[in-house]
Amino acid sequence: MKLFFVLPFAVLLVLAGCGKKKVETPVNDHPISGTGTKTWHYHGEAAAGTDVEKGSKEERKATWTFNGDGSFTATEGAESMTGKWTYDGATLSIMQAGNDSTKTVFSIVTTEKDKLVLKNPDGSMMELRVH
Repeated sequence: MKLFFVLPFAVLLVLAGCGKKKVETPVNDHPISGTGTKTWHYHGEAAAGTDVEKGSKEERKATWTFNGDGSFTATEGAESMTGKWTYDGATLSIMQAGNDSTKTVFSIVTTEKDKLVLKNPDGSMMELRVH
């Protein structure tokens, strides 16, 4: 009879310890910075109203690295630029470090996992890709 009371109690104890497991929430895969940092490579550009033309091999070495903390680094050859960026779904705003008065706002034309097309204020477009 004692076993009749002890066994169900033991089963309840085990079940109580097996409560819901904590579900890990995946890191948001941000379209610009990925899951923390994303490096985009220059692919080409287009004048206003024309199709994007692939840049030269040398031009395609230029990169833009966007970090999840809102900072970025852009490099082209020996030159580099750092600063802050913001994204609101329709625009990507870039502010160069040390020059808070200069802010460039790009309109987002295309945002894909490995392709980003930005429209400059003058109407020209720039295509960046993740390799």
